[in-house]
Amino acid sequence: MTDANGMQRPAPVKRELYRYSNRAEPAFQTQLKQMSETNEYINESSSRISNSRVLFRKPKAEDGVALWRAVQAAGTLEVNTAYFYLIFCSDFKETCLIAQDGDDIAAFVIGYHPPGTADTLFCWQIAVLPPWRGTGLSQRLLLAWLGMPGNGEVRWVTATVADDNMASDRMFRRFAESLDVSCEVAAHFTTQLLPTGHRPELLYRIGPVEVDVGLRARAQI
Repeated sequence: MTDANGMQRPAPVKRELYRYSNRAEPAFQTQLKQMSETNEYINESSSRISNSRVLFRKPKAEDGVALWRAVQAAGTLEVNTAYFYLIFCSDFKETCLIAQDGDDIAAFVIGYHPPGTADTLFCWQIAVLPPWRGTGLSQRLLLAWLGMPGNGEVRWVTATVADDNMASDRMFRRFAESLDVSCEVAAHFTTQLLPTGHRPELLYRIGPVEVDVGLRARAQI
């Protein structure tokens, strides 16, 4: 299936939807309540986010090439090899999430737990594709991602952001504010560690998300 620009669209996929438990710390409960009141919550009966038609699901190996193309279409990220996205869609699928609207990928987040740090969730890449920008989807995606079953022990969300990337800066600060936690920013990857022309990467550390193990708002397929 191709779009008007001749780009290959991902094949229709079986929906793997996430629903939240109401057992969460106050910040999560408030955020989920707001989503419900504004018709952005995943409806229990329809399994669909009202108004936007966007579904959250884990990726699978068959999504690797489609995700690679989505990164190119987003136009805001460094494009890695198709094999990179295949690996993340297969070996790291428990910590990655796709927002899908019909046959189209509307947004995605690629992440993992750094070795030996089950309490930390690193956001490698996140993007909302142009047709869905300005809808608040990035915040809903981050919340759903944090609530995935594979992230049950997470207390910290981290990411590296180029020091001139104001859009990502606003997104992560807004996410921290919505959870009523801090967003610490520190120097991390300097120009000496990066190729010529690459801006320094700052480390964003969001948290702590205060919640006992087993009480996090979890997503269930």
